Amino acid sequence: GRGRYYAYSTKLAEEIETRRHLFQQITRALSEDQFEAYLQPQIFTDTGAIYGCEVLARWRHPERGIVPPATFIAAAEEAGLVDQIDRLMIVKGLDLLEEFLAKGIDLPSISVNASPQTLRDPHLTDRLLQDVHERLLTPDRLTVEVLESTLIENDDDVALRTIEQLAAAGFSVVMDDFGTGYASMSNLSRLRLSGIKLDQSLIKPVPNPRADSIISALVTLAASLEMKVVAEGVETDQHFETVRRLGCHVVQGYGVSRPMPADTFQNWYADYCGSQARLRTGSGRRA
Repeated sequence: GRGRYYAYSTKLAEEIETRRHLFQQITRALSEDQFEAYLQPQIFTDTGAIYGCEVLARWRHPERGIVPPATFIAAAEEAGLVDQIDRLMIVKGLDLLEEFLAKGIDLPSISVNASPQTLRDPHLTDRLLQDVHERLLTPDRLTVEVLESTLIENDDDVALRTIEQLAAAGFSVVMDDFGTGYASMSNLSRLRLSGIKLDQSLIKPVPNPRADSIISALVTLAASLEMKVVAEGVETDQHFETVRRLGCHVVQGYGVSRPMPADTFQNWYADYCGSQARLRTGSGRRA
């Protein structure tokens, strides 16, 4: 009546109920500490030395086992819970870094993801400074990765000011998934970034003349802006050799290692450092 109508379908009702149930599960997972920090190593292309690790959220579901972020991040964003997951990974990542350093594991830095919701916390920089100082760390040990899809609408946007504050405080800020959005160039000129992380969709086709040219152009652009370039999604020897030749500073991907829990990382670190020690000086290639 009154010129209005409502549509209903069993499929739509099922989707809504599934989403509601997932929201409840994520809320419970946060309260019961079911989210774990997995680490994916990053290495320098020229020396093979360890650059750092990205901290990635994994949900250890009591029935389904390890659940990857593709299954829950979008739902967490919709439910307004993604900033809590971000916060948890920051704390757990810094705790692991402190633990590793105490054990003599020389991990130079960790990188954490910051959703648009997290970046719009006006107190984020103060929180992170307190986090690193409590662990007797310095801000340069922590890199904050921001999605290219994060929309900065105007110069007064809280997220834009937060990025400026993070950079001024000594944290590295890197634009993640670079090459997938529509505002890349404008964001590079407006944001105080220390680097860009090339999306794996740019890396997957290489070696390929057109793909190589795009990466080379982005490396040149980054160099002119004094930014480092991280190549994500490096899975094969050809990927590694190509991005190294094109000037990418750091690589990350299955070709180096899959994401892993902390205890597995410690074993990987020992094996990797041992293999690096056996390489000829200056070979610049990972084991």
